[in-house]
Amino acid sequence: MTDDEIYGHLDFVVARPSIDEIRQGNFWRFDLVAILVSTRGLGVLEGKTEVDSQSFRTLTTMAAEALLERFESMHMDEELSADVVIIGGGVAGLTCSERVLRARPELQVLLLEWQDRLGGRLCSLKVGDVTADAGAAWVHGTDGNPLLLDGLLHKEDILPSSGHNIWLHGAAGGDSCSFLRSPEDDLWERRLAQLGSAAGRAGVPGKSLQEGLRDTEATLGPLSEAEARRLRLLQLWFGTSAEEIGMLEWDSEHGSMGDYPGPHAVLKGGAESLAARLAADAKRRGVQVRFGEEVVHMREDPAGVVVHCRSGLRCRATWAVLTASLGVLKKLGPSFIDPAMPATVQRALSRLQMCHYNKILLAVTEKAAARFPVWTDIDSSYFWQLFNYWPLNGKALMSIASVIPEAQEMCDKEAQEVAEKLLGLLPGEVLAVHMTRWGQVEWALGSYSMSTKDAEWDDVRSLVSGMEGRRIRLAGEHTHEEHQGGFHAAYLSGIRAAEEALQGPSGRPGEGQGFLGLQAESGPCSSAMKNDDVSEGSRELVDLSAEAVSSLGIHLAQIGQIISKSQLPPNRGEKSSAHKLKNSLEMYQGYTDEVQRRRMELEQKMADDFARLKAWRAQSGTEGKGLVEELEALYGKVRQQDKEIKKKQQQIEEEQARVKELEEAVALRDRKWDSLAEDYGKKLAKMRKEIVERGGLCSWLQCAFDEIRFKWKAAEEKEKLKIEHHQRMRKARAQARLDVIARERKKRLIQACMVALQEESIEGRHEKHLEELRRRHDDEILVMNAQLAQALGDEEKAKELVQEQVRRA
Repeated sequence: MTDDEIYGHLDFVVARPSIDEIRQGNFWRFDLVAILVSTRGLGVLEGKTEVDSQSFRTLTTMAAEALLERFESMHMDEELSADVVIIGGGVAGLTCSERVLRARPELQVLLLEWQDRLGGRLCSLKVGDVTADAGAAWVHGTDGNPLLLDGLLHKEDILPSSGHNIWLHGAAGGDSCSFLRSPEDDLWERRLAQLGSAAGRAGVPGKSLQEGLRDTEATLGPLSEAEARRLRLLQLWFGTSAEEIGMLEWDSEHGSMGDYPGPHAVLKGGAESLAARLAADAKRRGVQVRFGEEVVHMREDPAGVVVHCRSGLRCRATWAVLTASLGVLKKLGPSFIDPAMPATVQRALSRLQMCHYNKILLAVTEKAAARFPVWTDIDSSYFWQLFNYWPLNGKALMSIASVIPEAQEMCDKEAQEVAEKLLGLLPGEVLAVHMTRWGQVEWALGSYSMSTKDAEWDDVRSLVSGMEGRRIRLAGEHTHEEHQGGFHAAYLSGIRAAEEALQGPSGRPGEGQGFLGLQAESGPCSSAMKNDDVSEGSRELVDLSAEAVSSLGIHLAQIGQIISKSQLPPNRGEKSSAHKLKNSLEMYQGYTDEVQRRRMELEQKMADDFARLKAWRAQSGTEGKGLVEELEALYGKVRQQDKEIKKKQQQIEEEQARVKELEEAVALRDRKWDSLAEDYGKKLAKMRKEIVERGGLCSWLQCAFDEIRFKWKAAEEKEKLKIEHHQRMRKARAQARLDVIARERKKRLIQACMVALQEESIEGRHEKHLEELRRRHDDEILVMNAQLAQALGDEEKAKELVQEQVRRA
């Protein structure tokens, strides 16, 4: 059996690590201990899969060798230490980091961000010359919104677009909409009220909104056209179709559907301006940010949390906050965190989903934007609503929304054609277009989280409560039950995660626990961890080696139990299953000897590491000193380097600010030059048009006066020749000119004669043709008269007319 076939029998969701990844130590997503305990080896011996013992031995040998290579290369990676490490630089991560340092400025907070920017799904981009919000855009309610209460946003920062939640409650009075409130909207409110009375915690998990609406048709009748429009708006709010929206969304204990009272608005500077303020606050507090760091594995151990990045960076911290999106958490799977997340959290993650709220962003002409209100209803298969920025901020920008996953498969050109058809835009009115595809963004894998019809009432709450007692906590919009899906939910979850980091599970800071409220756990290697003569890397080596050997022994013991409990059925011969199991047992015993040898080699390697460590300490002059003294010296150097790095970063930021100012100045200058060039082009085109018109007029006048000038010159030349009679040369030249004039006159006379001759010829042909027509006409009259006479019975007259016709012929 090949290596690829062996790896095909692993219950593991990620790909096989390459040799380069193993040597570089960048393969923590390939959890080798998980490979050993999650393989289908037990199922192989029970006859569920056809893999022999030799192949299984090859599998475990490969895993052990990879584990040894990991031990050899683990000291080659870069390692950082912090009190709190936060994964994700979105709203939740930035808020959590700032809040921790606001309360405890002496702590070290490290923020790891996969992208090269902060803000997460608060993302802006250029569509033509206009900046547009590709991700989250709306402030859902201004009354009591924490972003306004905490001073991150002010009233002058927002542009109200609707008097209330237009998706849930329809158009408010004074809203700029293509649709107005009607009595049928009141009927829709009655349907929703009836749905609310039918839902509850004891209600109907697994029942969709579409099914609930069908139930209301028995008392309220089928949906009207206005109610169908309200249903489209409702589906846009929840981010999915009515077949997927769960009835639990109407549970009164489940929350307020994610919004606040008051107007709903967009930000003047775009949603990314909020992310810029959060990032500035976090950096001012001293948060260390590392960009381009994709976290591939997280592990809790007695010393804290170890975070491994694909780049080789390894971070140690006392507490960790994971703010990755729900889509990324579902993709990473339970083995991303070691020990794995509790079963309640895993079940909640499996039931919750990411929606596919995408937009067609259109930069159009001002004339086209002025034709539409702020809100326009669209009834199509993929796109249901148009939002126009022009009446709010004067930007010729429009956004068409969709929650159908298939919509993001369209390219920008196809999206432009669909938009032009739906909105009736003329050719040339669309200046630029961009189609968002959040389901294809690898660091998001969706727009925002939602509770589907299969979700339980406490799934969102379980993401928080299920991680109690752990050093790793979850944050993000998907972890806030009341306001799930909005960036204010991410903000509130970041505040909650910071409070958990500062207070701990008990909620009482400092009560029998560490500085972050979580007491260090005691494990099988706790005694080794207390030894001051062991470095941090060697401690990790001891812990991992013990865990790996222990897991391997447990796994092999399970195999032995299955083999020993097997009964040998009689009369089956050497080909029976009993003999095959016996052979497998013999091979297993040989394999245990091999494992013992490997274990001894591993212990010897550990001893060599300790020896090299002591030799290094003797050489560096720290022999005999305690671990605390050594760490204090190292921390002193680290702090000095951190100060230098921060100083360099500040200089870089100042340079970047100056570069940005220069870029803005250059952009302003380019816009001015473009305006001047456009004006010059228009004037040049106008001037060329006038020149062409003048040239045509001059050509017509020149043709009209050519003959007059010719006659005038001929008369002038003739007079000159008479006056200069005594000069022969001039006389000859004058005579020649007169000859030319005469020839020209003769030529014209001949041409006139030819024209007259042609006219006479044409007139002759016309006369002949006319004569022929008259003759035919007379013949036809004779024939008609003969036929008439014959019809009247006058045979003699008919005979005369026939003879006359024969004579004329």
